[in-house]
Amino acid sequence: FAQIDSVPAGNVSALYYGARNAAPYSICSNVTVLSGDSPTFSSGPWAHSMKLILNTSASGANIAGNVFGFPVLVRLAQSASAFDFSQAQSGGSDLRFIKSDNSLLNYEIENWDSVHGQAAVWVNVDTIFGNNATQSITMCWGNALATAANSSGAAVFDTADKFSGVWHLNENPAQGQNSVLDRTVNKFNASPNGGMNAANSVDGIIGKALHFNGIGEYLIIKRPVQDDFTIGFWMKADSLSPMGTQWWQGDGLVDGDVNAAEPQDDFGVTYLNNKPVFGTCCTDTTLQALSAVNDAKWHYVAVTRNRFSGLKTIFVDGKSAGVQTGTTNSLTGPDSLCFAKVLANITYFKGFLDEIQISDVARSSDWTLLCYMNQKQQDALVIFQSGLLKGR
Repeated sequence: FAQIDSVPAGNVSALYYGARNAAPYSICSNVTVLSGDSPTFSSGPWAHSMKLILNTSASGANIAGNVFGFPVLVRLAQSASAFDFSQAQSGGSDLRFIKSDNSLLNYEIENWDSVHGQAAVWVNVDTIFGNNATQSITMCWGNALATAANSSGAAVFDTADKFSGVWHLNENPAQGQNSVLDRTVNKFNASPNGGMNAANSVDGIIGKALHFNGIGEYLIIKRPVQDDFTIGFWMKADSLSPMGTQWWQGDGLVDGDVNAAEPQDDFGVTYLNNKPVFGTCCTDTTLQALSAVNDAKWHYVAVTRNRFSGLKTIFVDGKSAGVQTGTTNSLTGPDSLCFAKVLANITYFKGFLDEIQISDVARSSDWTLLCYMNQKQQDALVIFQSGLLKGR
């Protein structure tokens, strides 16, 4: 690692390394240095690199506090990010992400489409600093000998960072039981039901998503949480919801409802009165969001629950949309959760679901806002400094 200080702004045509009694060799070429900036670049076998600014200031994601162990979504597109897919290996196996101290960051490639020039990559960043417009990581590529040694969903969505289960929903459900993968080490893989097939796999807000027909299609997984938790996901409704007063009367989104023998352990997020609602039992407490989501657009929904206080919060598109004091019991009853169905009431969701993430902790409001600002179609967190950084 080397640092060269006080380099004048402009284009540095070449940077060389030399040692006594040895011929110097070029480390990189054509490095553009902006006034006040600190460019970094790849060396050795990685031919290309680019700086990614993580902007949490008011002009970016607008996050006030620090967020830890966060999976940053990096969308690569030939047009938007100026990433040249022809320079990388097929499948992106030579992709690397590094911090300013040169340490490697874990990443997972969810989607890589070099034909259409687009990719979705998750990168675990240990600390995202709040109200900061200068923090950056560096992306490197262009190494014919590299393998995907650091590409791991289990490392990105680490259980040490409180992830209990993460489903990108980008698999073909026609593969049958346990075919929709949980990317954490827990491997709570989901099983499709209702005759789901390849036609259910459609373009989502992040890579592929799943569409559910509202009359019998759903996924089922092993229950990953019972006390404190956060459930976050993207949804797009195809139709109006049922009307009612209790959360379990809605169309299932992420539901842990059980039979009458154990009603005290029910909980779930459903689509009711054209809004997301969050319920825990028993006696039933239903928290209805202030925001309607029946506009056929993608919306990010997150709910948090603190068992000790009973505090429940629901977020829509990163903003708090309601709070309530609910039950304080441990929700141990349901041994499974359903996606797109209420387990006991048999009501199904008609529409799209994408990127379901469940944590065994009540995440902060900064966390849920950062998820929305980073994952929405017009990402507000990651800024590409294309053309700045070039390797040899």
